[in-house]
Amino acid sequence: MRRAVARGEVPPDTDAYEVIAALSAPFYYRLLIMRSAIDARLARTSAEAAYRAACGGVFGGAAGDASGDVLGDLSGGSSGGPGGGPSGGGERPG
Repeated sequence: MRRAVARGEVPPDTDAYEVIAALSAPFYYRLLIMRSAIDARLARTSAEAAYRAACGGVFGGAAGDASGDVLGDLSGGSSGGPGGGPSGGGERPG
């Protein structure tokens, strides 16, 4: 995410955890709910959808708590958000 922000592909307030959740959700749905196989099309469309949404600012901090560095937790830094998460929306690994 840091490189995408540096290249100007995604807004600087992009919540990396939310991008990862959006990317991985279709895989869990396919495996656990549909009980179907994962294929190349699912991988391609999931990645494309998450990328386009991130580029469009869907995962920006403006919708949540933008008080901290949303990428800080990924490098072990402190975001300052409650619950240890970059957007303050619940428990996230720290």
